[in-house]
Amino acid sequence: MDDSFKICLHLRRGDCSTILVNKNKDIITTSWFNRGVHTHSWYNLKDKSGSRHCLIDFNMLNNMINFAKSMHEKYGKKISIIFITDGFDTRMYNIINSDNFKIELKKLGKFVDINVVRNYCNSELDKISNCIFFDKKIVGESKEIFLETIYYILNSNLIISSSRSFIFRVLLGWKDTNLFQIAYLGSIEKTADLHLSKRNVKVYKFNKYFNDILESKEISNMIFATAQENKNQIDIDKLDKISLFNIKSENQKLQKINADLYFALNYGTAKSRIKNQLSYKLGQAMIENSKSLWGYIRMPYVLSYIKDMHKKEQIDYQEKIKTNPSLKLPPLESYPDYNEAIKLKNHLSYKLGEAMIEADKSPLKLGYLTLWFKFIKITKEHKDNHKNSPNNPNH
Repeated sequence: MDDSFKICLHLRRGDCSTILVNKNKDIITTSWFNRGVHTHSWYNLKDKSGSRHCLIDFNMLNNMINFAKSMHEKYGKKISIIFITDGFDTRMYNIINSDNFKIELKKLGKFVDINVVRNYCNSELDKISNCIFFDKKIVGESKEIFLETIYYILNSNLIISSSRSFIFRVLLGWKDTNLFQIAYLGSIEKTADLHLSKRNVKVYKFNKYFNDILESKEISNMIFATAQENKNQIDIDKLDKISLFNIKSENQKLQKINADLYFALNYGTAKSRIKNQLSYKLGQAMIENSKSLWGYIRMPYVLSYIKDMHKKEQIDYQEKIKTNPSLKLPPLESYPDYNEAIKLKNHLSYKLGEAMIEADKSPLKLGYLTLWFKFIKITKEHKDNHKNSPNNPNH
């Protein structure tokens, strides 16, 4: 990415789209309308009746385009604007074609003309495509687009989103706390400010016309400070060897973080895979159910159910990779967190489950006769091994 002050505009659509649905100029917010929340879910452009909230959401793309235009006119090349949206995917069409949606339409005496809907969606996508004020546009919901979206959110100085949950989860899950960010969200949960402040994010709720952001002296100062900082950067050739080594080291760290993030989003983590092994799941269930008399009574049924479900999952997985070999998971040793994950095999959960599987595989299942004594031995050894290691997991 370039050295400009980066602004990320995120417009949530998909199943939350606010769309024009007929020639009578009714607009509907699909998710709210489908749930029968009609105080927020519809508006008529002709007679100007219904929810102003719905109207504001309907105009959000225009407001974002006008905001981008105003920012570029004010700051020029000092800023770059990334626009992100999921567009109008199949989820939106699935909702408006559902029986429940049709019931809600009847309640209000409204109707949907699918041709009007398609024409409206296409016109909105054309606006995005033709907008010269977005320096980068990301539209869609593929895996590659999802990863690209996360990358730009994490590397933006200013994030503006018409919703809250997606941005909130991304920043809490993966943000580098060294980068100070400002986030303007369409709505804010009570705890959002507290949690995100710990991640070096300052959170605001913005008015949907973007006036508060355009007039913000804080953002203006940050934009000019970023431009000045980039202008005054020292020529890398003039740096001494120690400084050069530090820069290369930091770049390598960042590249590894991005590579590990990409790997985890595609294949999960080694820890999650080990926790999904039958040994770990059985042992964990044994520990959980050994805390009460009722747990002991239901334990055989719980363990049997876990075994059956695990077997079904394995069959489904084999079918999937037979159909699409690219879905095959890489070897456990290739995961970035492999060395940490392998320690899970020393957990009591894993050892108990492993002992049970061995007993089940024994001739005539005779291993079950001594399994209880084996459990006692494993538990005692586990406690003895961890007496002097308070930081180790107790399970």
